[in-house]
Amino acid sequence: MPFRLFDLPPELVCTIVNLASRSSWPNNGPHNIRPATYPDAARLARVCTTLYTLVMPLLLDTVILTSERSTVAFLRACSHHRAGRVSPRLRLNYPALVRNLCLDDVPCEDSFPGCDVSTYNVQGILYDMMCSAQSLCVSNLSLPILIDAFDPAKTRQWSCRHLTLTGPFLRWNVFMRSPAGLAFLEQITHLAIWYPYHTESPPPAGQHPSPRFIESIPAASMPNLRFIAFPLLNVKPYTEDSGRVAVLKLVYEDMLVMQGKDFKEAKLAGTLEEVRSVYVPLEHRPHKVRLPNWNIGYVQQETERIWKLVGE
Repeated sequence: MPFRLFDLPPELVCTIVNLASRSSWPNNGPHNIRPATYPDAARLARVCTTLYTLVMPLLLDTVILTSERSTVAFLRACSHHRAGRVSPRLRLNYPALVRNLCLDDVPCEDSFPGCDVSTYNVQGILYDMMCSAQSLCVSNLSLPILIDAFDPAKTRQWSCRHLTLTGPFLRWNVFMRSPAGLAFLEQITHLAIWYPYHTESPPPAGQHPSPRFIESIPAASMPNLRFIAFPLLNVKPYTEDSGRVAVLKLVYEDMLVMQGKDFKEAKLAGTLEEVRSVYVPLEHRPHKVRLPNWNIGYVQQETERIWKLVGE
């Protein structure tokens, strides 16, 4: 007898679809962590219109743009829906459905090579998505795109309250150089920084690093900041079988979470070393991650899980 999914209560149907749509994480060894895949969700979305409308918001909840190719492909799909090139039954407002957006390596030139839609439409879609996302993750490679987004000519309302910055050499001037950037910082309540510690001096044996980068955080420009978090890492050389040191490995340990108020007061008093902190164990703890994968914490939604653990 065939299983009739839609004979079940609607709440149970939504729960089943939610569980079936979760990502899988292929892992070919400790040094080769591949991107998440959604084979079950993709198959469900092709079954019927009802499942399509249930699955797509789950798929679009978190979007990670990791290259020019993925950015162009996603923005092209958004443009097709917006321009009415998709059947009305399947048409969705992609940017409005994206709640968590990660800009890992997004082109910020005046045009997007290989994209068959006008630059204005492409950038407009991208900015709409950035502004409507509740959680925004930006790598140091993609920070320049915020300069365009904070342009005074672009009057936009930002929904982002959770900001994650990843990569070395944090550049706060991107936010501080314009009134729009400062207004953006004023809204931030949760700040997470995934920072590769290979640029820091090695800590004494048996101690966690005391990262210098937190001293540059413009806490005075974030009056609504409630929590700030960053991972405690150890950096060790990873040695291949040949004996050659191939790459540094990042050993993620705990996430250190500070109350925003305590952090700002300690920063003003010059007593950051004494600020009260909470240590949150990481659920996903890759012991050997190549440097380009240091933002794995956001990809695996580790940051949002931590905010829930500390009480939002």
